[in-house]
Amino acid sequence: MKQEIVKGAQLTAINVCKMRRTGQETLTIGNVYEVLGVNNNEDEFWIKDDFDKQHFFGISDYTDYFESLNSKFNNGWIKIESEDDLPKNITECWINYKDKILLSLYQSKHFVLKSEFSLLPFNLITHYQPIEKPKPPIY
Repeated sequence: MKQEIVKGAQLTAINVCKMRRTGQETLTIGNVYEVLGVNNNEDEFWIKDDFDKQHFFGISDYTDYFESLNSKFNNGWIKIESEDDLPKNITECWINYKDKILLSLYQSKHFVLKSEFSLLPFNLITHYQPIEKPKPPIY
């Protein structure tokens, strides 16, 4: 599933990154880093690392260092560019349909509007945002 990296996105490090010359680790696994900027023409984005310095990463290989956090990209929206981007294991989501945000059910490559129970083919939906089932209370 293709993710859009946008300025302000919060990324969680899943791997260390070492400086070439010194070998010092510039990312800490589990720490959250904010995307400070994106240059799509150069296929790069940058964050402030553990030394408070700008650190550049390739957009195409960001998953080597960061966890793919769907809810953190593009304000939680997942762009649909092909069938590969369709939901895999969700049944309820928000959709962007003709520049309107609507509540929908999803089943077998179709989005069903909850308010009207009408089918919408996925090629008319530009983005979706999963609705996560809440976790049970702790006490």
